[in-house]
Amino acid sequence: LERRASNFIQFIIMHFSEEEEEVQITETVTVAEEFNRFKDSSSQCSLFKNRHHYLLIKETILSNKFDVFTVSETWLDSKITDLEIEIPGYNIYRVDRENKTGGGVCIYVRQIYKTICLRDISSISASGFHQLWLKVQVRHLKSIIISTVYRPPNTPTSCFDSDLAANFVYASSLCAPIYILGDLNCNLLKPEASDCKVLGNFCSSYNLTQLIREPTRVTEQTSSLLDIILVSDIKQVRESFVKHSSVSDHDLVYLTLRLKKPRTKPVYVNIRSFKHYNREAFYNDISQAPWSVIDVFTDIDDKVNAFNTMFNDILNQHAPIKSIKVKGKPNPCVNENIRALMKTRDHWRKLAQRSNDPLAWSAYRNFRGEVKREIKLAEREFVLNQIEKDPGNSNNIWKSIRLCIPKKSSSQRIFSQDEKTVAEEFNNFFASVGNNAVHKINDLANEFGFDCDRDRFTPRQYPLTEQFSFKEVEPAIVGSIISSMPNNKAPGGDKIPIRVIKDCIVPILPVITSIINTSLTTSAYPIVWKIAEVAPIPKGKDHPEVANNNRPISLLPVLSKVCERVAYNQFVEYLTLKKRLSSKQSGNKRGFSTETLLINITDSILNAIDQKKVTSLVLLDMSKAFDCVNHNLLMSKLQDMGGSQSCLQWFSSYLSNRQQVVRINSTVSDALPLTNGVPQGSILGPLLFNIYVNDLSTAPQNCDPHCYVDDTGLLHSFKAQSKSFAIENINEDLTKVRNWCFSNCLLLNPEKTKLLVFGSRQMLSRLQDFSLTLLGKEINPIEMAKDLGVTLDVNLTYNPHINKTVST
Repeated sequence: LERRASNFIQFIIMHFSEEEEEVQITETVTVAEEFNRFKDSSSQCSLFKNRHHYLLIKETILSNKFDVFTVSETWLDSKITDLEIEIPGYNIYRVDRENKTGGGVCIYVRQIYKTICLRDISSISASGFHQLWLKVQVRHLKSIIISTVYRPPNTPTSCFDSDLAANFVYASSLCAPIYILGDLNCNLLKPEASDCKVLGNFCSSYNLTQLIREPTRVTEQTSSLLDIILVSDIKQVRESFVKHSSVSDHDLVYLTLRLKKPRTKPVYVNIRSFKHYNREAFYNDISQAPWSVIDVFTDIDDKVNAFNTMFNDILNQHAPIKSIKVKGKPNPCVNENIRALMKTRDHWRKLAQRSNDPLAWSAYRNFRGEVKREIKLAEREFVLNQIEKDPGNSNNIWKSIRLCIPKKSSSQRIFSQDEKTVAEEFNNFFASVGNNAVHKINDLANEFGFDCDRDRFTPRQYPLTEQFSFKEVEPAIVGSIISSMPNNKAPGGDKIPIRVIKDCIVPILPVITSIINTSLTTSAYPIVWKIAEVAPIPKGKDHPEVANNNRPISLLPVLSKVCERVAYNQFVEYLTLKKRLSSKQSGNKRGFSTETLLINITDSILNAIDQKKVTSLVLLDMSKAFDCVNHNLLMSKLQDMGGSQSCLQWFSSYLSNRQQVVRINSTVSDALPLTNGVPQGSILGPLLFNIYVNDLSTAPQNCDPHCYVDDTGLLHSFKAQSKSFAIENINEDLTKVRNWCFSNCLLLNPEKTKLLVFGSRQMLSRLQDFSLTLLGKEINPIEMAKDLGVTLDVNLTYNPHINKTVST
């Protein structure tokens, strides 16, 4: 499809740069703004949907080392992810205009600054006025407030008083200088115009100074000043000026502030270098090592320590661990030839603006188009070359595709604080999550008058012949487990990657098997295998230096996972044979999966519709479920599953004395103990949680429960005219589930619990005022929700899920 459209895109850049020209001012802060106009044939007329525009802007930001770069009229929506428009070293904050084309604002901020998005005043108002406000901490406690604004042409100027004024007053209460940049669609070269007078009155009322005095957009026919910078504290301003730019037909507007910025510390990471790694040479050295020495030790910890020492000594000779400085990668799609074209383009732009010669304007447009074409061709050629390096390697092909359609951030994390301090703060937070949740559970139980007697669970007793005990494993089984493990998994604290174990599996397989069998027969789990290395991954757009805004990813030693897989396979085989897991649980069971559970749920809903019934589905959310597991109660439930005394001792050793550290780049925190929960990132963790919640399905009496590990849903079908009775039944079951969670030390989160009511449109239209109650919170029906990876809508059209899938 070919479509003609024109859209205006505004760029605002705040640049923190070093200066040494003035006394007492060794570093300064610079702000720049640029306004662009493009024509596009894409159905998504967005700057970020046009790769050559995005690459030009990326090149501009990275080459100038700008610190804040904001965009208005982004034409972004929820279909475009942050990763698709990522700039390495920057965090992005967005306000998109949904359900309508055009509009939207966003800001890029360098990761070295602690940034908080003021979400309460960042939105698009009913009038159409766009605002995005950030609080940026420049150094220690010194902060500034940056806002980017956009007023569409059809939005009345009354929005300055009705929308902008209230938010400005709120921002002023934060006691920090305010800088507002954006396009208010007022040509300030015509001061007598009504819109300019309204803006002038607004600035006078709130003591704001507009700094830009010269045209920011000059064409063959017109000259206008559309781009503004409003400041609340003129004393902080060092200078402001307009700088020519050829990224668009609008120029950059700079503002320099009298502020110091923190010096950026170099980032180092520890990696294992395989630059000179030779598989055959490594195999030969491993084969000649005296592995029989390990059999001398009888203690499992001595065996593992001896193995790790011998193995790492040899591995470090072939693939040593090195500390490398992280450097920004140059843009592979902007080469020297393209930069030369950019220079020529910029020359003709300046000449055209100065002389207003039609020939100069024509030359400028020609070179601008040439730059765009060359960037498109350069990126295409780069991706094709990457694929052609190893055309038969699907991993290489996907790696090349992810250069254009990323699934995860490629930016190295940078912190404004000392990395050791951040690592310790994160570790203290992550290690205390379980205990804090348990305290909250006990407080809630007391609030609702429930006695949390966690010793009342009585496990079933089985004869010795019916109990489960671990058996020694054959080397062939261990080898099969190792060969099936993916090579791209990160190693744990021992820094032994799975690929090198596979490279020398023949000589070390008997040793690994001996270690695992010693663990199973002595009911002892090695201490070094119980130390998790946690990598914090940002959850979203909120400031990543706040521990709660990060998701802990636990990395365990590879051999610990091999041992866990052996134990897992044996125990699951027993549980399946004896049918000990609940029929309502679909996790960790052969022949069951998220797909089978979703089919079961959907089938129940469709059967109810055939019977002229509606179906409610309550998707329960358990906060920090894996972290809250009570070890004593879990041991009782393992006994209830049929675990023998030796089996219970092994699991007790597996769960006890666990520790974790947090790694930030090359910095590692001190180790902290973990007294609750099942190990994150482990093989056995989900199975142990399944066993822990196995009797949850017995709590509800009216609803049909469906479980997949920690995802639990309650289904209840009823006639629309029986709504009141249905609400009573469901609330009764929610109370029973709540009490079960209190007894089992699990925390329900009513804020994230979802309620869907399925049925035909006619039946749902007769169902009004349907709401439930959980922990004193009202739960109202919603139109769609994600369950087990699929977005379900109340009419079961699956359109939201399909649209989301095809858009990514």
